[in-house]
Amino acid sequence: MIMIRTNSFVMLLLLLAGNIFATDVRQWIREGNNLFEEGRYAEAEEKYLQSLEHDADNFKALFNLGNALYMQGRLGEAQEVFDALSFVAPSDEGKASALHNLGNAYLGAGQIPESIEAYKRALRLMPDEEDTRYNLAYALNLLDEMPPAEEPQHDDTTPPTSEEDISPDRIDQLSPQDAERILEAMKQQEQKIQERINREDQTREPVRTIREW
Repeated sequence: MIMIRTNSFVMLLLLLAGNIFATDVRQWIREGNNLFEEGRYAEAEEKYLQSLEHDADNFKALFNLGNALYMQGRLGEAQEVFDALSFVAPSDEGKASALHNLGNAYLGAGQIPESIEAYKRALRLMPDEEDTRYNLAYALNLLDEMPPAEEPQHDDTTPPTSEEDISPDRIDQLSPQDAERILEAMKQQEQKIQERINREDQTREPVRTIREW
C-alpha cells in the first residue's frame, strides 16, 4: 500500500509540474505577443524562445517567432521557420498562413519567383484568402516589371545597336538600312523607358500584412 501511495504521489507531482510548465509556456507566448504588438520584436523573440525551451514543437510559439524574425529584417531565418511550419502545421489553415508569411519573407528579400510559388501553394490549401491573392498579384506584377536579362555583346562583325556605339566617326560607316534600323531601336528603347517612368509614378499599395497566430 505504501508503494502504491508513493507512486501515486510521484505521478501527481509530475502532472502538477506539467501543468505548471504548460501555464508558463502560454504565459510566455502571451507576453511575447504583447511585446510584438508594441513593436518590441527582439524582446518578443526572447519570450517565444523561452517558451520553446519547454515546448519545442509549440506551433504558436514557432509561428510568432517567425513573425518576430521577419519584423527584425532577418528574412532568411524567417523563411526557414515558415518553410518548416508549412509542412508540419496541424491544419490546412496553419499551413496556408505559414506559406503566406513565407511568401512575404521571400518578397521582402527580393526573391520574387520564390514568393509567387509560396503564395500559390497557400492558395491551393485556402483558395478564398483575399490577402494571399492580393500579394500574389502584386508579386506577379513585380515580376513583369523586372528588366530582361542582358543580351550578349555583339562581336565586331555585327553592326552596333547601342547608343554608345553610335559615335559620329562610325555613323558614316553604316549603310542606310543599318542606320534606319538603329534609329528605330533607339526610339523603341526611349518609349520603354518612358513607360517605366510612368508606371513608377503611380502610387502602389504595399503587400498585405503578415499573418499572426
